[in-house]
Amino acid sequence: MRQASRNDLPEILELYSACRTELNRQHIDQWAHGYPSEAMVMADIENLDLWVREERGVIIGVVALNQSAAERYNQLTWSCQGNMHYEVHRLAVHPQHAGKGIGSAIMSWAEEESCRRNACCIRLDTYSRNAANISLYRKLGYRSIENEIFWPPLNSPFVCFEKQLE
Repeated sequence: MRQASRNDLPEILELYSACRTELNRQHIDQWAHGYPSEAMVMADIENLDLWVREERGVIIGVVALNQSAAERYNQLTWSCQGNMHYEVHRLAVHPQHAGKGIGSAIMSWAEEESCRRNACCIRLDTYSRNAANISLYRKLGYRSIENEIFWPPLNSPFVCFEKQLE
C-alpha cells in the first residue's frame, strides 16, 4: 500500500467508474449517483487519507482511512467509545481483480495502520444491498451495530460495522 498522489487521480477515478459500472450491472445503486465524486477523491488525496494498492504498476485497489466521520456517525451507538478510532471509506477493488483476496488484504493493512496510529477500533458502513461487502466485513470479524443510517438519495439503509483492534 502506498499513499495516493495527485498523479494517481485519473487512474483512481477510472477504478471507481469500473466499480460503479459493476455495481449497476448487479442492480446495486450504491454508487449510482456519482459517488465518490472527483472533488471527494481529490480531498482524500490532499488530506493524505487515500491509499492505493498496485500490481505491476497498475492501481487495483483503493481505500480512504481517516478520522473524518460523518456527523451521522456521532448519533449511532458504537461499542468502541472515545476518539481513538479510524473510519474506512470508499474501499474499492477493480472488478478485474475481484475475488482474489485484495479487499481482505487492504482491510488487513487498514487495521495494521490504525493500530500503528494507536486506534482501538475501525468503523465503517456499507450499503445493505451489497451482499459481497457485508460478507467480507463479517468474514474479517467486523460486527454490525444495531443502528442503520440512510444516505439520500438512496432508499435502502447502510449497515454500520466496527471491529475492536488488538
